[in-house]
Amino acid sequence: MLGFKPDPEYVEKLKLSAEAHRNHKQGLRERKRKKGLRELYADADDTFAFTAGYTPGGVPYGVTWEEMGEEPADLEEGVKRNV
Repeated sequence: MLGFKPDPEYVEKLKLSAEAHRNHKQGLRERKRKKGLRELYADADDTFAFTAGYTPGGVPYGVTWEEMGEEPADLEEGVKRNV
């Protein structure tokens, strides 16, 4: 670089800064993915993959995870198993 020698301490700080930036961006992507799953499965619970509605007595009905051939989504963690 035209005879310029950067300070090793400065170079190390740049590397740490770049790594922190990558980690921050990865965290943002992960939060966005989890939010998308929660919105996608907003009407899901441990029994139903999709709750179509409720009977007049308040009993839910819809498509169960078993009928879908899948295990319940872990929506708190934002992770969907068997997908």
